[in-house]
Amino acid sequence: MILYLARKQGDRLLPDQTVFSSVVALLQSVQEESNCVIPCSVLRSALYLMAVTQERSLNLVGAHLNCIIKALSSCQNFSSLYSHHPALLHFIWRYPELAEKFGALVLELWFTKKSQTDAMKNTADVQETDETIESQTHQQQDEELDLQTLEMLSLMEKYPHVMLTLLDMAVSRESPLAEHVLDVLKVILLRQREFVTDLCTSLRPALLQALQRISVDNMANGLGQGHAAPATSLPVVLKLLCLTQASDPPSPYIYSNMERVHFKLLYHVSSIGGMLKPTNTESLLPALNFLQCCLSLSPAHSSDRAVSMLLSNSGLMDQLQTIISSSSVPPSPPPSACPPSALLCCSHLLLSSLIALQHIHSTQVQKSIIWSLDIAVHRLFCQKRNTDNLLLVSYLRMLQALLDVDMASSVVCLSTGPGVVGPRLLEAEDGALYPLGSTGAQCLLTALWSSYAEVEPFARDCRFSKIFCPFLYFWVVKHCLSGCLPSQKHELLLRTSVNCLSSLLGFLKRKYPASAEHAVCQPWSRFLLYCKLNSGEKGLLHPALLRLITLLLQYSSTAVLWEPDLLHVIDTVERSGMKELNHEAARALELLLTQIQRSVPLPTEGHKLRVRKMMESLGAQTSSESCNARLSNVLRVGDVSLCMSEFSLKTG
Repeated sequence: MILYLARKQGDRLLPDQTVFSSVVALLQSVQEESNCVIPCSVLRSALYLMAVTQERSLNLVGAHLNCIIKALSSCQNFSSLYSHHPALLHFIWRYPELAEKFGALVLELWFTKKSQTDAMKNTADVQETDETIESQTHQQQDEELDLQTLEMLSLMEKYPHVMLTLLDMAVSRESPLAEHVLDVLKVILLRQREFVTDLCTSLRPALLQALQRISVDNMANGLGQGHAAPATSLPVVLKLLCLTQASDPPSPYIYSNMERVHFKLLYHVSSIGGMLKPTNTESLLPALNFLQCCLSLSPAHSSDRAVSMLLSNSGLMDQLQTIISSSSVPPSPPPSACPPSALLCCSHLLLSSLIALQHIHSTQVQKSIIWSLDIAVHRLFCQKRNTDNLLLVSYLRMLQALLDVDMASSVVCLSTGPGVVGPRLLEAEDGALYPLGSTGAQCLLTALWSSYAEVEPFARDCRFSKIFCPFLYFWVVKHCLSGCLPSQKHELLLRTSVNCLSSLLGFLKRKYPASAEHAVCQPWSRFLLYCKLNSGEKGLLHPALLRLITLLLQYSSTAVLWEPDLLHVIDTVERSGMKELNHEAARALELLLTQIQRSVPLPTEGHKLRVRKMMESLGAQTSSESCNARLSNVLRVGDVSLCMSEFSLKTG
């Protein structure tokens, strides 16, 4: 006890090796010479001393280790032996025999103590009235929480089996303990350390077993006949599945073998997702996240089985229909009746992947989703300022997928009305563009133009009101300002808008060629292009703007002028240097230069030579970078998982 108290105060009366061997010898001698039970206070002191002196001592073996196990097992309440110190965690997990009996207990006590500490700090924060003191308290708390997590990371690096025990705790324990464990697992998985891939490989079979148990329990309770009651562990399991997607770098080997764990996970998640109540957002949201990322990450040669399985799941399709319908009932439903925007966003992203893959593989569809085209166009055209940006992205992704298949998909049955195509088909253009119609195409085009607009250029370039008639100038400014979304803060929306514009122009070209050229030759496209070209070099070389200029040239050689527009781009690239361009910007510039050579008559041989030399430099740069390009990863934006390969700029 004296050694214990001295050590607690930071005094080392004896060397660590001496303390460690003496404590072990004491416990062994007590067990051999008497039958009395060692008091818990003595065991607690002995366990603490062995833990803090183990690093400088020899490992326990044979009889000594069995002696320690017997001594600790003699105490009926292990919590009375616990000391909140990192060394105790490492000591227990250092020996598999100790970890098997006490590993889960010591981890649970560690997190319980952490929860109690957090609660005490939160109570103290409420009582504090001085803002400076409160800020300092929060800073100290964050630092301590970081230390707690770092200790768990250190333990994980030395003893990987801790992960499976943490998983079992997250699944089987009640809140707030399960939530604390989930937070630690999240930090571990997202740190991108060397062992993360191995951890994810170990986690997936364990998560699969947890899902199988949940499925069996649900079926045993008769849940196969209706919506599933929420299992307390289900949200945690599904969130961990999404974390493994976000943390583990995509591997073609992993996703190419759909026979193994991934396909089974996909099956169980889709089955459970189809049985959940639509109001169970806590479980439904990570389930849809996991499904749509699985589809996006699966290679073409194995995605056919995945999309076939999902489309044949009538419960899942009904679930998607419920989510879509609850947000599309006119007039606008009350907020309490609308699904969360993240849930609707995931539904759109999943449907867009299903539309694209079903078209590629010609997969049989048993049940179609009814989706209102009027509501979508109206949302983008009139309600952009009141709509979450990520939800706008999902609407555009959905429209992009539909436009790529010429608005004809077995997955989605489009409903439309007079607001898009008029009261009846009066014009040939409306018939050719059905169900979008010329009005719907114009509204969507205007919404896309407005996604590129910024406030400042319009304020600076008031002289343009002399070029355009006042009505047209007011019309352009009104619609661009109504969706004013600076590209620096809304990168995803900007990329999706460019891709959707590419799909829209392709749809117009295929269905009614004159409408595509008419769309890019409007005065407001020149007005917008002027503003973007004069927004600074950083904005000028943005991949989305380079892709936009390429699209304008592709569908009309007169939509963009060589001088001053294209020459300004060439001059800017030469000033800034091509080595400063990232891979995507270099690729976008290469496509633009190719389009210039194809459709723009260059005035002099000098201009032709400049373009040709730039093309040669870019060719070498893009080819070398493409060899080292990383595979697309999964990005977490709020509660939504986004597979970034779906948001790379289209090149065709």
